Amino acid sequence: MNNIKYEQALGTAMETLGVEMKELRGGRRDTKVVDARSIIAALLKEQCGMLQVEIAELLGVTQVAVSKMLTRHRLMMLYNVPYRKKWVKVNE
Repeated sequence: MNNIKYEQALGTAMETLGVEMKELRGGRRDTKVVDARSIIAALLKEQCGMLQVEIAELLGVTQVAVSKMLTRHRLMMLYNVPYRKKWVKVNE
């Protein structure tokens, strides 16, 4: 894993989405934070090539939780326009 690449991607995504690491690692379940977790998990997997277990360690969750985030991301990309707009903004 390229630490510099993932740190840059993570920092940019967190800034764009308006969340901090403590929020991502916390148990909040409001839409803003849940969306951010899903987007960041997908970003780290797709663009940085991180494994689910590495993302889980970073976010303070289990690998199963990351798997669910990635599934949620795929579904949200298909059916949720506001979510898709957040994804596009993070990937600009």
